[in-house]
Amino acid sequence: MKENQDTITGWANATFGPAGSNARVAARANEEMAELLRALTVDDNHPKAAEEVADVVIILYRLASRLGVDLLEEVDRKMDVNRAREWKLDNTGHVRYIKADNEAGARSSGALANIAEGRGTAIDAAKFLRDADATVDDLARAGVSLKGKIASDAVALTRLSDKAFEGVSTGTLDETKAIAVAKYLTDHSLQDKLLKRMAAREEDGKEWTIKEIETASRKMANAGVLKTQGFDLFGEFESEESTFDQEVEIESFIRRQLAQEVSDFSAVASQRRADRVASAGNVLHVDQNELRAKSAEILLNSFDRESGLRGEVADTIKTYAAELAGVTSKSKKADVKTRSFEAIREMLLKGESRV
Repeated sequence: MKENQDTITGWANATFGPAGSNARVAARANEEMAELLRALTVDDNHPKAAEEVADVVIILYRLASRLGVDLLEEVDRKMDVNRAREWKLDNTGHVRYIKADNEAGARSSGALANIAEGRGTAIDAAKFLRDADATVDDLARAGVSLKGKIASDAVALTRLSDKAFEGVSTGTLDETKAIAVAKYLTDHSLQDKLLKRMAAREEDGKEWTIKEIETASRKMANAGVLKTQGFDLFGEFESEESTFDQEVEIESFIRRQLAQEVSDFSAVASQRRADRVASAGNVLHVDQNELRAKSAEILLNSFDRESGLRGEVADTIKTYAAELAGVTSKSKKADVKTRSFEAIREMLLKGESRV
């Protein structure tokens, strides 16, 4: 920008002489605003509109100099104030702001205003709970039924990390998905990790359903932890890392193996296929294969059930997941997954034999 407040003020004083008063300069700016309004009334994209805008700013620069302030610095200062206010449409369609001492207070007051007007949402209730450090009893006093969906969703939203809640508030993170994450997962670092995974899946066109998000959230909350000890410049340290990724990898491997057994034995349990290959001297024991297919399907269903519950199967998965996290080569990873499958399969077979 070639011009600034000092050069514009110097030019104005040299050209028009000293202004009579600050009020007169403000009135002159108002006259330029009137010209701008007339132009835009004729044509909302009037070719002279930008020039009229410039005239208004030029006069405001001169007024700022007379007031002894820097206009751009005052704009920055005022924008800090504006950003700390909660702006909302009132019933007439006009924008108003909620007066508050800080941004959190503004959000809380704005949320209460929405609730009082009967337009409160779960996000409004969560803002009130988070920013006012309020309780669900305070929520009830604000007019929200504690038995309704708004209250239960709001409680879930209060568990979100600040980053995730900001995403929900601004609309960049889907509210329903965020609730599904926070429903079972309260650790903020794990929440952010799960949200990153969800975003990556969406980019790949493999978006999870809400039910799948809830399952992933519950599984991540119950995932094992791999503890690592060591030394650095500051002495001994201990770090913890969730084995969620490794548990998912092992579960997926085991499920694929069990599903393959179902598929393999189902394929050779067909009488029509047995008759077709018999002419070549091949013998398919259809009845035995059918029993093996049904047995494999029972194991698969048992695994799907047990892996999602606390118990021997889930604990074994965590054990092998911790081992998997500690190896790097493909062959060692394959070995860990194969042994995990054999151990889980044996465990499921013993469980079925006791039924």
